[in-house]
Amino acid sequence: MLRRPRPRGARRAAAAALLATGALTWSAATPAVAVEPFRLPGQVTDRVGALDGSDVAPALRELQQREGVQLWVVLVDSFDGEDPVRWADETALASGLGVDDVLLAVATEEGAFAYSVDDASPLSDADLTQLSRDTEAHLVEGDWSGAVVAGAESIDDALGGGFPWGWAAAGAVVVAGGGALLLARSRRGGTGAGGASAARGGEFAGTSTADLARTADALLVRADDAVRSSAEELEFATAEFGEQRTAGFRDVLAEARAALTAAFTARQGLDDAEPETEARRREVLTGIVADCRRVDETLEAASGSVDELRDLVRRAPEVLTGVEERLPALRDAVGPARQRLDALRGQFGGTALATVEDAPQQASERLDLAERSAVEARGALADPTRAGEVVDAVRAAQGALVQAEQLLTSVERTGTGLRRAVQELPVALARLRAAADAPAGASSPVPAELAGALAAARAVAASAQQQGPEDPLGALHRVVEAERALDAARDAVEETARERRQERAALEQALLAARAEVEAAEDFVATRRGAVGGTARTRLAEARRHLGAAVELADGDAAAALQHARTADALAEEAGRLARADASAWGAPGTVAGPGLEDLLGGVLLGGGRRRTGFGGSWGGGFGGGFGGFGGSWGGPGPSARRGRSGGFGGSFGGGSGGGRRSSGGGRRGAGGRF
Repeated sequence: MLRRPRPRGARRAAAAALLATGALTWSAATPAVAVEPFRLPGQVTDRVGALDGSDVAPALRELQQREGVQLWVVLVDSFDGEDPVRWADETALASGLGVDDVLLAVATEEGAFAYSVDDASPLSDADLTQLSRDTEAHLVEGDWSGAVVAGAESIDDALGGGFPWGWAAAGAVVVAGGGALLLARSRRGGTGAGGASAARGGEFAGTSTADLARTADALLVRADDAVRSSAEELEFATAEFGEQRTAGFRDVLAEARAALTAAFTARQGLDDAEPETEARRREVLTGIVADCRRVDETLEAASGSVDELRDLVRRAPEVLTGVEERLPALRDAVGPARQRLDALRGQFGGTALATVEDAPQQASERLDLAERSAVEARGALADPTRAGEVVDAVRAAQGALVQAEQLLTSVERTGTGLRRAVQELPVALARLRAAADAPAGASSPVPAELAGALAAARAVAASAQQQGPEDPLGALHRVVEAERALDAARDAVEETARERRQERAALEQALLAARAEVEAAEDFVATRRGAVGGTARTRLAEARRHLGAAVELADGDAAAALQHARTADALAEEAGRLARADASAWGAPGTVAGPGLEDLLGGVLLGGGRRRTGFGGSWGGGFGGGFGGFGGSWGGPGPSARRGRSGGFGGSFGGGSGGGRRSSGGGRRGAGGRF
């Protein structure tokens, strides 16, 4: 059955029980297989079967989508006695991991693990320490997949993902509920996005922790005073302008208070009985500084709206005079607008004029409203207690005047547009017909999407020709839209054809490489049969199967064929490597007797002879896509009796184009430990 590594404590307990009963013998032991740093074949490489089929892909995918960071995972039996961080760093370098990559390496039997990141990674050393703590909590329980998921979530937290501080309305308003999370994260070093970035070497990089604390405390006092002053200002403004006109400011103040309370709570968290590291303390303090500044800016922006109300009351006489002076000229413009509209009706149909049909009448009504509002505002100016009414009346007069002017202008603008459309429509129709009659390209038959766009374009051209005299603007719009849709359909067909050509070229290259690898591995195994164990043969058998599937699918589904070809290439390469290792070990110094030719050929060509026996069964398979793939294998007690190696489940998956990733900064750093 599949061997699942147990927690270190469980392994020790089991060993003790066996020793007590005398049942622990050398033949029953399963020694850890030391693994040197190596190039990872995919994003998840499990050489010990620790994940046991667990699907950690969603957590890794979400981390990459949210933060642009790819978490690589490798699980082996042992780090070959090497320091865990050094082993992880060397594996990351051998795998070409870059700035946006994080590697988690776990030695399940050795009880060790480490994270490795590029020196230029946005994750700080404090983040790596917390990341290791989060992961270790699952590793000690033998929860391997839980450790991977916890690592992904911890990275997301450290980089600010999911942190619900947001700013909107009135120039940035604190989203309620963010404060509770700030408290929860104060022990983990997480703060708002602004605070996290500053803590990693921004504004306070050269500031001592004591000075940073004094800055945070000073800004807390300032923000608290700002909230208190704003509350007093709100009361005055409400009495002056009423609840309705100051409701927005009241909402801003309430949310600013919530944010300030959260900041105070986070500050209190630094003074409780549970100590924080200096790095954690600096991150929390930096977040408090950033959030207090935003509270201050928010209240200042909101208070500006109250100042505008007071300024409008002060300027009301001047504003009203301007409104009253513009009214006569606009009233005189209503009659000419009606005449222009009548002329357009004689030339075009009702559909073309639907949007301006009642524009002169609507303009006249808006002018009446502006005049009434100006009179009301004048009357309220004499009473200081009616400042709110003054504001409403002045704004109503201004708005009505602007709308009346827009309505009158729309009649002339529509006439100009219709005359231009009459001139442009024939040209657009000719262009659309030419596009609809042009060859559909090399595709045969014509793809359904393009065929539909062609038919629609011809129908629009015929319809626009008939409707143009009555509604030239509408006809021109439909012609332009049909041309756009046709161009988009052609572009899509051409892009699909281009992608298929590239896919076909990639498939041919992948098939060439896969065939070469399979043939090379086949030749090696065929000439050294007795020395090659079951794992190498399993990889080779799977490589043959994937290669056959690639050839079979090549003409019908190039994408699937490409995946199979790449998987075959990777499996055949691994088969060859394992086979060479088996053959090398077979004749290594220190064995009881070196292999003879009969041993090497397994007696097939020489009619028998010494054959080494040993049970070995293996399974492997999977799929690969993009630049990676998923593969797995499970072996029995070992490919040869001499070697006595244990089998295991191994797999990896990866994918995506790999585009947009940043190259390594040159050095690496990490954190880890034992569990």
